Amino acid sequence: MITDPMYNPQYSNFCYTNAYMPGTTDYMDTPVLPIAAFAAGYNPVDCAYPDATPAIKRVDGDGQFGPYVNGVGSTLTITALGDVSVPNNAYSGPSPTNLGLANQATITRHYGFGTQGAGSSVGILSNGVLTPLSNVHWTDTTITGTVPAGATTGPLTVTTPGGGCVTT
Repeated sequence: MITDPMYNPQYSNFCYTNAYMPGTTDYMDTPVLPIAAFAAGYNPVDCAYPDATPAIKRVDGDGQFGPYVNGVGSTLTITALGDVSVPNNAYSGPSPTNLGLANQATITRHYGFGTQGAGSSVGILSNGVLTPLSNVHWTDTTITGTVPAGATTGPLTVTTPGGGCVTT
């Protein structure tokens, strides 16, 4: 997957359905609307999560793409979103005299899991009961664990030491 380098979350997304047939006409006059204040100028609104917020990029099971697992004993791999370039809300426009943060249109924020510490957990949440994964290996970018006996189908929940919690 390649993220569009020109994508700007401050504008609306839209989708066209095109009929590629002879003799047809498509009406495609859909406006692209700004959905954030000052979207066309400088000092954009900061709509991104704060730095060091945990975020899941993807979950893979049993060494394959996608979260499917065969059952007890299967391995889940959770990958963090990592470094993301977001619009800089302190941007005041390009200036040859100002080389600081106000001269940068984007900044990098890190959405990793941090280090595993007290209060960290990863498990399968089903009917209000969290079944922790076993054999958990935790890094800032990846968490792997084994589906334990007694686990049932449900969303995957990761709780980080700073109190952050993400669920897929």
